[in-house]
Amino acid sequence: MRRLNLLTVVFLSGMICAPGFLMGSLAPERPWKAEDTFRVKNFNHLQISPDGSHLYFVLSMRSLEDDRGYSRLWVLPTEGGDPFPLTEEKSSVSSPRLSPDGKKIAFFSSKGGKLGLWMMNSDGTNKRRLTELERSNAYLGMRRNELCWSPDGKMLAYNAAGPRHYKNDPSPLNPPTGNDVMVINRLLYKTFYYYSDLRRTYVWLIPVNGGVPQQISFGDYDYHSLSYSPDGKWIACASNRTGKDDFNANNDVCLLSTEGKEMLQLTHTIGPEYAPLWSPDGSIILYLGRVRDRRCKESDAELHKICVIPSKGGNSLNLTASLDHWSMSPAWSDDSQKVYFTAQNSGKVGLYMTTKQGGKVECLFEENGQVSNFCLGKDKEIYFVFTDFTHLPEIYRIAEGNKNKTQMTVFHKNFVDRVEIVESEYFSYPSFDSLK
Repeated sequence: MRRLNLLTVVFLSGMICAPGFLMGSLAPERPWKAEDTFRVKNFNHLQISPDGSHLYFVLSMRSLEDDRGYSRLWVLPTEGGDPFPLTEEKSSVSSPRLSPDGKKIAFFSSKGGKLGLWMMNSDGTNKRRLTELERSNAYLGMRRNELCWSPDGKMLAYNAAGPRHYKNDPSPLNPPTGNDVMVINRLLYKTFYYYSDLRRTYVWLIPVNGGVPQQISFGDYDYHSLSYSPDGKWIACASNRTGKDDFNANNDVCLLSTEGKEMLQLTHTIGPEYAPLWSPDGSIILYLGRVRDRRCKESDAELHKICVIPSKGGNSLNLTASLDHWSMSPAWSDDSQKVYFTAQNSGKVGLYMTTKQGGKVECLFEENGQVSNFCLGKDKEIYFVFTDFTHLPEIYRIAEGNKNKTQMTVFHKNFVDRVEIVESEYFSYPSFDSLK
C-alpha cells in the first residue's frame, strides 16, 4: 500500500499547522498509521512574559481513548530548561492572557460541563473562577481576542453570549425549542452542522478580584475581537452594523466606551474588517480588511490586507497593498513603529514585517513549511510554531535579521523516532499562460 507523507495526512484531517524537528538517528519502528494523525499535538496562544524570561503557550491534543480533545497551558523558560504545565492534564484551556505586569494569567476553562473565566498566578498557583459564562454558536466568521486585560491590570474584558433565544441549547438531533416545531425567522438558522442558538455575542467587564460582570455592548448586534485602548477608556472590536448580518459579513471596526455609554463606528466600508488591535502608543488601530462586498461568512477567495486607521478616526491605510499574499495575525512592535504578520506564499506560510507607514514589506523567515502562531519577545526575538512535510509542530526562535531558527521544544521527538515519515518530493509544471 502506498504511504502518505505527513503533510498529506495532516491535510486530510484538517490539521495543517506548524513546526517540526530533526529525525532521530535510530531506524523507525513502523510506518505511519491513520490513527497517528490524532497523536499530533498543536501549539497556540504563544505569549512572552514582560521580562522575556518565560514563554507561555497552549498545547492541544486528541485522545483516541476518550474521543475528546484537551488543551493545557504550559510555560517554557526562554534561557534554558524544560517546559512544565500550569493546568491539569485532561483539561480545556483557551485564550490565556498574561496581565500587564506578568504576575497573573486569565483564561477560559470548562469544569463540570460549565465554561468559566478563571484567574491564577503566572506560576500556576491560586487558581480561582471569576465567573461562569455561556458562548453562542451563532456567529460565523473570523474572530480574534475574546479576552483582554485593561492596561492598569484591574479589569478584564471578555466575550459572552447574550440572552437565550430558545429554552434549551441546540443540538444536532433536536430542534432548539425542544419539541417537534422549530420556528425559523432568520436565514442563518444553522451553524455548520448544528442548529444555531441565535444568541448575540456581547462584551462584558469584570474586576480581576471578582465581582458582578458589567455588560457594555447592547442591541441586536454581535461584538467580537477585543482590544483595550492604552488609556483604558475604550475597547476596539469588530461588529456588523448593517442590520442584515444574515445576508452579509460586513464587519466594521467599532469603539465601545468602558463605561458602557457610547459606541463609535470607526470604519464605514463596503468590505469587512476583522481583528482590530490598538497600537501601544494609542494613536493607531491595526486591522485585517477586504475591499469587496457581497461576501460569504464561511469562505472567501479575496486576500486579507493589513490596514491601519487613526484611533480618533480618519482615512485608513493599506500596509500590504504591494504584497500579493494572504496576510494574517498582525502584531505591533513595542514602539508602535512596525507591524509583524504571517503571509501565505506558494504553499508556504512565513513571517513578514512592515512599518506603520506601509511601503516595503520584508520577509523575516520563510522555509518550505508553515508558521502557524507567533509572538514577539524582547531584544528583537520572535517565537513561532513551525511544521513542514516531514517535521511535526514545535516551537522555534529567531532573532530579527537572522533567519536561522533555534528549536525550543521537542514534544514530538519520541513519537517521530518510532514512526517512519516519508520524505516529500517537490515538482512543478507550467500552466497555459506559463505561470508555474
